[in-house]
Amino acid sequence: MFNQQLLFSTIKRAFVMARSHIQPLFGASLLVLLFLMTVTVLSFDLMTSYLELDTSSEAAVEQALVQIMQPLQLALLIIAAPFEAGLVYLAWRKVRGLDAPVKQVFSPWAMATPLIAIALISSVLAQLGLTLFIVPGLYLLAVLSLANLYYLFRRGSPIKAMWECAKVCHRQVVTIGLYHLIMAAILAISAIPLGLGLIFTVPMFFYGKALLYIELFPQEQQSDDSTPPQQPTNSSSSSHFEA
Repeated sequence: MFNQQLLFSTIKRAFVMARSHIQPLFGASLLVLLFLMTVTVLSFDLMTSYLELDTSSEAAVEQALVQIMQPLQLALLIIAAPFEAGLVYLAWRKVRGLDAPVKQVFSPWAMATPLIAIALISSVLAQLGLTLFIVPGLYLLAVLSLANLYYLFRRGSPIKAMWECAKVCHRQVVTIGLYHLIMAAILAISAIPLGLGLIFTVPMFFYGKALLYIELFPQEQQSDDSTPPQQPTNSSSSSHFEA
């Protein structure tokens, strides 16, 4: 359940990848950030207008934000789910030496519905685990952290993809969990100097996730086909996505 060599080699290789190939992850991450900021502002305006909340002062804005925080977070989770999968997929392509244009970050939107379902179910399960017992919540966050990328390759049912991904990730749950904890600390520290450090650490984080996926799911690394993800035309299809 813990592979020290895998953990430190992943962090080291992610650092090297971010240093030598900061693009396209930086450009794609910036694009996603700008999009999410726009969605946040528009959602705030729509929700406050619909609920007729006062936003005439700074204190009123803070109060309004408290009232709409939960639906706003839900909206952002839904919008961010395909983008998160796209960023990991983009990193995966770059690690494998495939062509990785920034536009590839949008390709998982072809399967937005199941990716959103995976994000929502994972979030609910993790929140329940963290609320009731902290350790189960952290466990669920770790074993489901690669489920979106797994779905891009395997398709089928989101629940099935989450279950199959969790079974594999369970074998290295401590390694995956520690990776995310270490990277969370690195991201937090890098955000201190006006957020400038995030220019490097955000690509590093996604490169690390891609490297973990490659190590845990070597069977996906067979093909060099560069076809982007597409929504299956047959819902019963279980064919693998070839990268």
